[in-house]
Amino acid sequence: MLGIAVLEFSGHAAASIAMFSAAMAAAFADSDICFPW
Repeated sequence: MLGIAVLEFSGHAAASIAMFSAAMAAAFADSDICFPW
């Protein structure tokens, strides 16, 4: 069970991070809010 979870994470981590970054970039570009990071 844990091994499968690790494989899933390692297999989708890059795509998840890319999607999260794209979503944050879109939200930042679409608003005037200054995020702390």
